[in-house]
Amino acid sequence: MKRFFKTSYFAIIMAFIYVPIIIMIIYSFNSGKTISQFEGWSLKWYAEFFKNSPFIKSIITSLFVAIVSTTVSVIIGTLAAIGLSRVNRTTRNAWFSIANIPLVNADVITAVSLMVVFIIAGLKFGIMTLIAAHISFNVPYVLITVMPRLRKIDPNVIDASYDLGSSSTQTMFKIVLPILRPAIIAATAIAFAMSFDDFIISYFTGGDQTNVSTFIYTAKKIQPYINAFGTILVGVIVLSILVWNTISFTKSRNDEIKNQIKEGYYKSKQIDDLNHKLTILYHQLSSNQIVKKSLKPSLRMKATLLKIQIRILENKNYNAKISKLEWKKELISNEIKYEKRLFIAYEKSQTKMKLLEQQLLKNYKSHRKVRFQNAIIKLSKRIKKYESEIEWINERNQSDSDWIKELDAEILELQAEWNRESPLSKKDNLAYKKKIKKLQTKRDELKEGRNQLKLRLVLEKLKDVQSRSQEQLQELVEKQRDLSKVLFSKISLTAKIDKKIETLETKENKTENDFQILSELKQERIETLELKRQVIREKIITAENKIEEIQIKTDAKREKLFPAIEDNAVVSHNKGFFKRSWKTLLAFTLFASSFTLLTVAYVRNNIYDLVIGNWGSYINPEFISEFEKKYEVKVNYQQFDSNESLYNKLYTFNYDVMVPSDYMVQKLVAEDKLQNIDYNKVNIYGEFEETTPGSQITTTRYFKDLEGNEITSKGDRDYTVNADLMKLMFQSPTEDENEGKHLNHNITDYAIPYFWGDLVVVANPNDKVIKFLEDQNVEFAENQQYQIDSSTLSWDIFWKAAQAGLNVRLNEDAKNIFAIASEKMFGTIQPNLSQLDETVAELKKLILRPNVSLLGDNLIEKVALGDFDLALMYNGDAIYANQIYNGEAELEDEDDLFAKNAKLDKNFFFYGRPGMQHENFKEGTNVFSDNLVINKVNRNLDLSYKWINFMLYKSTELTEYVGITSPIQEAMDEVSGEGGVFKNYFNLYIPQISQDPNARGSAFQYSKKDEILNNKIIDAFNSLIAGKN
Repeated sequence: MKRFFKTSYFAIIMAFIYVPIIIMIIYSFNSGKTISQFEGWSLKWYAEFFKNSPFIKSIITSLFVAIVSTTVSVIIGTLAAIGLSRVNRTTRNAWFSIANIPLVNADVITAVSLMVVFIIAGLKFGIMTLIAAHISFNVPYVLITVMPRLRKIDPNVIDASYDLGSSSTQTMFKIVLPILRPAIIAATAIAFAMSFDDFIISYFTGGDQTNVSTFIYTAKKIQPYINAFGTILVGVIVLSILVWNTISFTKSRNDEIKNQIKEGYYKSKQIDDLNHKLTILYHQLSSNQIVKKSLKPSLRMKATLLKIQIRILENKNYNAKISKLEWKKELISNEIKYEKRLFIAYEKSQTKMKLLEQQLLKNYKSHRKVRFQNAIIKLSKRIKKYESEIEWINERNQSDSDWIKELDAEILELQAEWNRESPLSKKDNLAYKKKIKKLQTKRDELKEGRNQLKLRLVLEKLKDVQSRSQEQLQELVEKQRDLSKVLFSKISLTAKIDKKIETLETKENKTENDFQILSELKQERIETLELKRQVIREKIITAENKIEEIQIKTDAKREKLFPAIEDNAVVSHNKGFFKRSWKTLLAFTLFASSFTLLTVAYVRNNIYDLVIGNWGSYINPEFISEFEKKYEVKVNYQQFDSNESLYNKLYTFNYDVMVPSDYMVQKLVAEDKLQNIDYNKVNIYGEFEETTPGSQITTTRYFKDLEGNEITSKGDRDYTVNADLMKLMFQSPTEDENEGKHLNHNITDYAIPYFWGDLVVVANPNDKVIKFLEDQNVEFAENQQYQIDSSTLSWDIFWKAAQAGLNVRLNEDAKNIFAIASEKMFGTIQPNLSQLDETVAELKKLILRPNVSLLGDNLIEKVALGDFDLALMYNGDAIYANQIYNGEAELEDEDDLFAKNAKLDKNFFFYGRPGMQHENFKEGTNVFSDNLVINKVNRNLDLSYKWINFMLYKSTELTEYVGITSPIQEAMDEVSGEGGVFKNYFNLYIPQISQDPNARGSAFQYSKKDEILNNKIIDAFNSLIAGKN
């Protein structure tokens, strides 16, 4: 295993890097909608990628920002590196350390710091702040890349340029920058990659700008067209590398050709081959013979094998073995020399010790005596060391001497025994000879000395290795030469005719006809010979012409590269400006043209009339293009991944129209950031019946216009809001500062519903889960095979499932997690301050279990693959996961419900909304609504209302595309009715409060007084997550 990793670790590392890229490329051609299952080959996601205008715009923004920030960063970083190289080391190291702080600092800290700086400076967040932020973190990368190369510049080269009259500018551009060019290119590549790939800093400082990373991160679902983009990006990178390598190879090849022409061996191999061919042709012409190869397969096979053996021997490298033997020989030689030197050093040390002892006996001053004493002590230690080593050598030699005596005695004893027992058989005589020979060999080796023997053996082996290869090669070459004599034979150009002539000439009784034929054959021989000689002459002429052609081309290239200089001619080494700079000018022109086109594309994409902020994957990108064409306007469409992200984004940028959830609408209204909706401009109508508590009086509630007038008639309005959703929205009051008391004072004054849904329990219909549900007395609704009866279902099912060891998957939203615990314990959508600690303690029993996982958007993927037992999901996500699980495809034709690859035997998930009745309360579920709102700071109010009406117009297509319940009753009826996309998921698609009048559903609420509670819930949730990790 160790050997495997030792020989394969590089391949393992390469696989670790490139296997994910290969998988991404394969899945970019997946015909399925999920990124987890490959369902067939298709180019549909490449088409989707090019049709996705918001994504294309984000790519253009990323490229523009990356090019500008990289260019500025490289200039600043290179100049800073040159400047730092000219100060003293202390100052340079101090500034270098300061410049590298962004590299070691966490990106989120850098991002927040830059955002605060821009806010304090009063800068408008957008392209300028984004580029400035990217420059701030790119400059250190340029510094650390250029600085090492700069340190390698020989100061003498700089001094020489000044001595030759160069100015500082000339030295910079003709000496320093050319030397730094490789480092600058590397720094440019690194800075560009870091800028194009950045997310965190761009997210905090981008304002209205969305780059690629931000777009992908904020998408609610990772769509397969992301793989298509990744594949295209990999293709561009690979193509760039190939072009660069081709240019480098071409340049290297041209330099090699130039050197070959200069040295005089340009195309020498081709000329040598042609000359060799000419030699053969001239020989054929002079001897009238050709060399023919034998057709015998055995001879050809032998020749081929010999050729392969010779090639193997020629390529076989004995250098490593020879080097090892040389090293071993050197070690043994050094050991022998060391032993000799050891005895000499011991004798010299003894003599020196005697001299020092004699000097010590003389009457010297005390300090001199101390010196002698110290010298004697040191020398004594050295002599002891020598004595111990000499003693070991003497013991070894004595041991060898004793062994030699023993061997001599044993040899004499064997010889005497042999003589006594004679005569013996031939076999016994041979055995005695072998034993005596073996003992004599061992004795001679000991007499020679162990190290001397080792050295002799190594030298013999070294000589053998050095000569073995040459002998083998020589032997094979001799065999090849002998075989060539048999394989190749010389025959006449007219061999067949000569054979016929010889047959006739050797015939004894020739007839007149024979003489006639013989004469004709001789004439034919002359003609054939002349024809073949003519062919050979033509081949000679062709070969000579080729040599001449090569020579002419070579001379032309030599004249171009190394022009001849006439005597007394003045040679100018200065090239014209264009000739000297055409490459630079071409590169600059290409870059300038490309950047100009990119800038034009960026400017066109950023001259917009309306800015929309919406959840990721909450719209079909084609609708944006359709809206732009219809009204001849430009829309800047941006995505966010949570209500909190949207709220934080408003500190740096203002959207015109946004899609926050219900509780975030309340919060934005409380901070006076939204406009009242003018329902006279919106193509929507709504009403619901409300019974006053404690009485039987029923009141019909309507939307109100800005004047406070109720819109009691649908009139020519095309779309109706679902009554149960409208009722729920009326239960979300607003804390606005509007003095007018005539409005409804709930979120309907500021919001038009976009999507809505509720929180559901989803169960995998496997045997283990079915048995678990039966054990918990969970029953299914009447006449419903998959819908669980709410009265038998409690949120406590998750705690029991976790305790039973089932695989539990939960939506990671903090509000949802606390909602299910609060509903289970208190029957409220969220706990109050006094109930918070108890709720946290209960959640710990659930969340901290290893079989319970909290997931974001990848929850859909896990459920779609069946990798769960029980899951907490939104109803729309549950439908989408079940559709993927059953192989259902996104519809393109309303008449087709399922794709060709859909499963015939469908397996629908179990689902339900808890509504168990307790002694003091009844459980319910969270019902959410995402709503279209208009920012108080609005660029184009009329266009904002047009966008809202356009979304209402597209409500049916929106719900089909996204898979979340539409708030428009007409759309709900169409998609869930007969022939609708969600017919088979009717009870899951329609939120429970629209199916069961007794069901309890609540929306999350916001009020200023609950701000402390909301913060504590978030802190408690983060603590729970940290404890789980």
